[in-house]
Amino acid sequence: YDGWSKVRVTSFYVPDQATYEALANQDWGIPAAEDLTALPTYLQNSLAWLAESQAADGGWGAGLHAHQNIRDPHAVATDPATTALAAMAILRAGSTLSDGPYRTNLNAATEYLLSATEGADHRALNITELEATQPQTKLGDNVDVALAAQYFARLTPYLADAGPTYQRGNAALDRCIAMIEAAQLDDGSWSTRGWARVLNSSMSNNALELAERVGRPVNRDILERSQNYQRGNVYADGSVRTESAAGVPLYALSSCQRATASSANTTRQALASEMQQTQDTLSQSLAVEALQRQGYAEEEANQMAADYIANVQAARQVLTDDVQRGFGNNGGEEFLSHMLTSESLAALGGENWDNWYLRMNELYSDIQNSNSSWSGHHCITSPVFCTAAVVMAVTADREPKALMAVNG
Repeated sequence: YDGWSKVRVTSFYVPDQATYEALANQDWGIPAAEDLTALPTYLQNSLAWLAESQAADGGWGAGLHAHQNIRDPHAVATDPATTALAAMAILRAGSTLSDGPYRTNLNAATEYLLSATEGADHRALNITELEATQPQTKLGDNVDVALAAQYFARLTPYLADAGPTYQRGNAALDRCIAMIEAAQLDDGSWSTRGWARVLNSSMSNNALELAERVGRPVNRDILERSQNYQRGNVYADGSVRTESAAGVPLYALSSCQRATASSANTTRQALASEMQQTQDTLSQSLAVEALQRQGYAEEEANQMAADYIANVQAARQVLTDDVQRGFGNNGGEEFLSHMLTSESLAALGGENWDNWYLRMNELYSDIQNSNSSWSGHHCITSPVFCTAAVVMAVTADREPKALMAVNG
């Protein structure tokens, strides 16, 4: 596999009419417009703050790790990672390129990210030459390209009538995916630098998964290697490996929970169908048996069952107060971990998601800054990054159904 062959893509992907029609006719499961505006007041206020914090170039910035004391969003340089996270928050909350109160902000952010990707060196592994930003230092070097890829993938369902933007978005997503694939390490992770590298690897894993769900070519071996790495951070007995998680179980557990969600949910459906059970079980043999009766081959059934067990173990622990304390107080890494858990639970729905949603709403409304933003108290302190992550965590159930981790 030659990852560079896709990195060198310089021309725009041009779909034929049939591709446009397939995109327009696909049932993405996008929530109705009236539902997208039904947000808690405190969250609506935070979106207004986020929009006002956008820079003139269309981007947002978290600032440098060496200057974490600078909290004014207009006093720092913009960066792709923070821009992509903020853009995803605005998109998921209900604004698109053509509709919603923040469509102008979203168009400017989209152009910022497209230009950054198109202008990147064809041999690079990232879409920016910036170094030592808060997201890069605390998560990993290639977090910018991972979050940009997630944004391009999440934008795709809304681009059926966007013409050139659809073409540019596909080309940019393909280029980002090629960079991500070329940068993967032998163990399935990404970046040897960064404080909580497991979260950076989770961002890359999610980018590959989302890209595949919107029909872009993704190397399955690389995605499976990534999923195996994340699963391996939570053992069958519930113990957690935290070497790449800064010693914080929350980061490893939420990353594992999100990476195994799709496979685990498929296994849950098989168990419920075959055994009429309503509660999770940790029996790998029962899970394998149920999957094989659904037509899965033994090797695939064993891997899916292992994902399921790791997901159950992660979910049970991540909901406890001890794990939720994270590093001891809230930083951007905690908020990002909440986003991962939200995406996993929202895909399945039900009581666990309802309880989690209420818990997060109570937490976030209590710790919100007076200007309607959120700030980290350690590591990633940027109010823009933290606010965007909070919005993503609380709106996970508004993800288009086709992008949720529902099916294997």
